[in-house]
Amino acid sequence: MGKTICAWCGELLHDGLWPISHGICPACSASLLSDQKPNLGRYLDLLDGPVALVDGDATLLAANGNLRRLLNKESGELLDRKVGEVFACAHALLPGGCGQTTYCSHCVIRTSVTETLASGTSVIAAAATLSHASGDELTLRVNTERLGKAVFLRIDGLPGAGGKRVAD
Repeated sequence: MGKTICAWCGELLHDGLWPISHGICPACSASLLSDQKPNLGRYLDLLDGPVALVDGDATLLAANGNLRRLLNKESGELLDRKVGEVFACAHALLPGGCGQTTYCSHCVIRTSVTETLASGTSVIAAAATLSHASGDELTLRVNTERLGKAVFLRIDGLPGAGGKRVAD
């Protein structure tokens, strides 16, 4: 069994197993989700693996350095973009874009974010296949944890971090 502590102030949040070993307490969350974007970026950089903070429509609010490096993107290229655009989902290129196609209702990333935000229940290592704009399929694992009105999203299996590409 593990413990989840606030990475900002050290307060014990949960006993048990969680997809992210460090969470954030409500007081620190309120402080970080205010207009203090630099603080939020510093907090996310404390977390291992590729992590983003997204809203209920799966739009990136912040991304840590691990995710930016894997995607070879700067923060400005990721923020305020939907996850399908960020991860180069082939369906995000269709009319309507990410979240608006018939494929999006079955998107494990999108449904995990939506369900976690609505219920507060974390998703741990949900299997997902992303149809990449390159024509490849990426096999990923999705982890989510609610943070107020936003969701921590960790994607394991991205190329460069042990991701598996399957050629079409």
